[in-house]
Amino acid sequence: MMHALIHAHDWSQASIGSPPDWPAPLRYAVRLMLDSPEPICLAWGPDLILLYNDAYRPLLGVKHPLAFAQPLARAWPDSWFVVEPFVRQTLSGRPVMQRDYPMKVDRGAGIEQAYFTFSYAPLRGDGGLIEGIYCTVHETTPSVIAAQQRDSAETELRELNHFLERSLLERTHERNQLWEVSRDLFLIADLDGRALSVNPAWERVLGYPQGEFLGRTTEWLEHSDD
Repeated sequence: MMHALIHAHDWSQASIGSPPDWPAPLRYAVRLMLDSPEPICLAWGPDLILLYNDAYRPLLGVKHPLAFAQPLARAWPDSWFVVEPFVRQTLSGRPVMQRDYPMKVDRGAGIEQAYFTFSYAPLRGDGGLIEGIYCTVHETTPSVIAAQQRDSAETELRELNHFLERSLLERTHERNQLWEVSRDLFLIADLDGRALSVNPAWERVLGYPQGEFLGRTTEWLEHSDD
């Protein structure tokens, strides 16, 4: 489809001229872009005229086809202030690589938060000077949002665990206080009724050391004189 659009477009007013007059490096880059299954765009000339392939079109939304053969700043006015520094860096000969980069974009349904992984490489003309940029881009919004939701769920789980641990410690502290100061007789026994632990009240009330009760059943108290 983009092959056809390039051939059908009226290039008479374009600053880069018509395809037959394009320099060989630009024609080669356009062929490479159109044959690629990856979303790719390029911008050429002083106005950075935007060209792109079929895989790139969904990233534009309703901006296509109006964005085609327009200056890059006019094609992406809502995010130009974000990408312009990367464009300038690339035009100076320093390629750019960004992963999961956040951008506010308007594709016809209002401003939305999106994320992109992209690379910019300089395109050189016949004389070896940089005359454009070659951009490979993948939208990563779904995977970034999924990761954010996973991180949020993990954070909530950690906070819940921390709350439960704190509550358990508080309840344990309260139980230990009750165990130590209560005047009631408390014990922990095994399935046979033998005491495994008794609280201090046993010694205070009955006068026996706490160790006397361990391993015994309450029957011992009933026949303690034997």
